[in-house]
Amino acid sequence: MWIGLIVAVLGLIALPAEAADFETGRRAYEAGDYAIALEEWAPLANAGHADAAFGLGLIFDNGSGVKRDTEAAAVWYQRAAEAGHASAAYNLANLWRAADGPGPDAAESVRWWRVAAEAGLALAQRNLGVAYQKGDGVPQDDREAIAWYRRAAEQGEPTGAYFLGVAYENGVGTPADLTEAMRWYQMAAPGEPRARHRLAELGVAEALLEPAPAEPAAALTPEPEVAAAPAEPAVPAPAGRYVQLAAFLSAARAEEAWTTLRDRYADLLGASEHRIEQAAKDDGSAVYRVHVGSLDDARADALCAALAARGAECFVVSR
Repeated sequence: MWIGLIVAVLGLIALPAEAADFETGRRAYEAGDYAIALEEWAPLANAGHADAAFGLGLIFDNGSGVKRDTEAAAVWYQRAAEAGHASAAYNLANLWRAADGPGPDAAESVRWWRVAAEAGLALAQRNLGVAYQKGDGVPQDDREAIAWYRRAAEQGEPTGAYFLGVAYENGVGTPADLTEAMRWYQMAAPGEPRARHRLAELGVAEALLEPAPAEPAAALTPEPEVAAAPAEPAVPAPAGRYVQLAAFLSAARAEEAWTTLRDRYADLLGASEHRIEQAAKDDGSAVYRVHVGSLDDARADALCAALAARGAECFVVSR
């Protein structure tokens, strides 16, 4: 059937490949003159021109000047993908997921996402990560999922960065690491609403989404006791401040996080008292916050500064 579609399209074109011009077709496509784009691109695509084949795939996939035909689109996308066109491979993979595509066939979809992902396309890397995490078209493998999320995130793809943050926060395929989770959430936040929402749940101020201005190393107090209490007044300041380290949707996860952070920063937190504070979110559900204290203002500020100097996320809250 697909071979017939190729012949049907090429039958519209009388020009030999050498008489066609890709740029003429591109300009026509951008101007909405899809008949000229077809006329210019079809002989080139049939001769192995990957960009022209991709262009024909777009025309049939979107129904641009022709009746939408996903099987014809798949033929041209595959020709382009086999010639090394990453975006064509990505679109072909998506067609194999579509209800009106040549499938659906999850394994075939993953096959072409992998082609695009290995060629460096971040969206395909992210989708391949999702497939591995769900076991959808491939054997379920959290470690493989994280590897692909990381490749997408390192290119600045926000949803891949968000999924990587979720994996680190929940210890999926990797040891739980809230600091690393926060790093990826912050990277994802400008383009991924779920990352911004999760940061808000964790109590991270909006200002923290932007890099903090550089400070001299001496300004990052290495030990809490460096910040001495003032000589006056003689009465010690009240201990009504806490350092918030993390927040979770379950008390059990909050306790686990406290144990992890206490052990990681034993020199700073090993002798500290902590509490798990339950608070209500706007939707009525609960969030559980890990607090250290209570402390006076100077010690709370100094402890948070010392933790921040070591890469931990924290901020000071009142009783």
